[in-house]
Amino acid sequence: AGVAADRLLSAEKSREEKRDRIVEMVKAEAEGKIARETTRMAVEHARRRKLFDDVVANLTGRCEASDREKHDAAAKLELTSSELADARRRLDELHRAVPNVLANVHRRWKLEGRDGTRMARVVFATWRHVAVIARESERLNRCVEELVRERAERDAVVREAARTARLDAETR
Repeated sequence: AGVAADRLLSAEKSREEKRDRIVEMVKAEAEGKIARETTRMAVEHARRRKLFDDVVANLTGRCEASDREKHDAAAKLELTSSELADARRRLDELHRAVPNVLANVHRRWKLEGRDGTRMARVVFATWRHVAVIARESERLNRCVEELVRERAERDAVVREAARTARLDAETR
């Protein structure tokens, strides 16, 4: 009976050891799976965080570039506006001077025996100068309109990029 009891105890002990080994193996496997899943989730989070940081950096760079472009456009617009004001001032001076020039040409033409060739050249040169200034004024007006249109387009792009970034940030 003692040998049978020893065998029974030994078999019971062997089963407990097997069960303990199986439990340890299952625990180790579960811990390994948990560690792998945790690592995978950390890698995925890092990837998403890097992607988000890249998007933010890209949008920040685009906004800074847009700010520089807006500053450059504003400087060009200011320069163009001052050139336009100068051209208009010169055009107004010429328009005011034309009646006097014509009166002088007519007076000299009468005084010099109707030989107003030199004065006619002056008048034609003046009118040619006025025409050049008028063309430049129109060109400057078109440039100003184009700069204003470009600025509005850039502002719209920046607003859209900011809205997109905000929506992306909210969805993450």
